[in-house]
Amino acid sequence: MSDLVYDSLGGLFDDPQNAHGDCENPFLYVWPEQQQQETGNEDDDKKKEIYLNNPLSKDIELTLANSEPDLMAHHVWEAAIQLSNLIVNGKIDVKGKYVIELGAGAALPAIISALASAKLVLATDYDSKPIVDNMIKNIEKNIKEYNNIRSLGVTWGVTPAEKIFELSENERFDCILLADTLWLGDQHVALLDMINDIINEETGIIYLTYQHHNEHAPSFFELATTNVKYNYEIIDTVKIPWGGRTLEDFVELENDEEMYGPVLFTSMRKRTQNNY
Repeated sequence: MSDLVYDSLGGLFDDPQNAHGDCENPFLYVWPEQQQQETGNEDDDKKKEIYLNNPLSKDIELTLANSEPDLMAHHVWEAAIQLSNLIVNGKIDVKGKYVIELGAGAALPAIISALASAKLVLATDYDSKPIVDNMIKNIEKNIKEYNNIRSLGVTWGVTPAEKIFELSENERFDCILLADTLWLGDQHVALLDMINDIINEETGIIYLTYQHHNEHAPSFFELATTNVKYNYEIIDTVKIPWGGRTLEDFVELENDEEMYGPVLFTSMRKRTQNNY
């Protein structure tokens, strides 16, 4: 596991909790300070301008769904904020790509992807009317100028991929975004089956941000990488500090149950991509 730290992606928050906002208190996503340095690579620097000079880089206000607490859509979780920051800073390149967010909740990373010039974005979460209606509300409030984002209620293991493709122009997805979706171990098979059904096997990358709320996250990656049905490989895993802390701070606070440690950022792809 890499110890690389994206200092500019830390998202400095005074609140040490990893859950933000609730159904009575909207969450305001403040556009983070972006990395300004040039890379020396003309193509990379041109790509970065997409994010640094985006005229729509405005603060985003999100309402939270008044839904069942066990569906976890009543907060914006720190992992979703960090996933959004990665897109803003060009660490996740969505420009011109087909993007889907699974377990979107308030749909923050999906909204950021639309603003970052994705070809098409589909925000999905459990097929619950309060959650889906709230995603639509957030999208309509924050992306009035764009028509490249849609929403859909999706239940892993139940919703057929054909229903998703009806909204994605029958295209498979280049970027699959997941923020804090690994805490239910009994859903890992259904989640991986869904990913398998919709990923572009030649180009698709899965981007996950998560914290160790319980012991289930490692079993997801073991299943994804060892079961021949899925046949994924991990590209990289990076630790991201948050709450104004460094990685060293998290080591000192590792016994604080309210902290959950740094946000982890893992990217995966099909092993067969090496054959294309």
